[in-house]
Amino acid sequence: MSDNAEGSTPEPRRAGRALRATAAALLAAAVAFAAFSGFWLASADSDRAQAATARDEAQRAAGAAIVSLQSLDYRNVEAIYDKWLTHATGPLREELETNREATIKTLQQGGTTTQASVADSAVVDLDSTRGAATVIVSVNVQVTNSDGSQDGKRIRYRADMSRTDQGWLVATLGQVAIEPVV
Repeated sequence: MSDNAEGSTPEPRRAGRALRATAAALLAAAVAFAAFSGFWLASADSDRAQAATARDEAQRAAGAAIVSLQSLDYRNVEAIYDKWLTHATGPLREELETNREATIKTLQQGGTTTQASVADSAVVDLDSTRGAATVIVSVNVQVTNSDGSQDGKRIRYRADMSRTDQGWLVATLGQVAIEPVV
């Protein structure tokens, strides 16, 4: 007969139960860790995707706005000026509204038409939480003067963009100086 008293659990069975309980606890911890890690990675990917979307939208809006702001026809300045206002917010919009009449008169008298197209653009700063971006846009501008002569030029702009209820709009706009290489 065995040394174990009747009704007592042999040592190997007790060790097997303890091993199974430990394995189950480790498995539960691993599943919890995997679930947490998956949630964390998915949330990080979602944040990156939202930032990429904001960057693309700001870049696209800056290009469209600057093309609009650099395209004009002296025969239809008022309608074009109204379109310019749809791309502007903040200080730029205030400046356009303040100088509207004088600018329209000057453009009508100039007899010039221009047509712009985006050559290249890049977002150099983005704060999607604040809804702010800085975009550099290089545009080709074809100018037709009142005498019919034509001239082309490339101009680089820095646009500070603000996200509004109407989408990304230009808040400030300035030319980027090109320094000669020495």
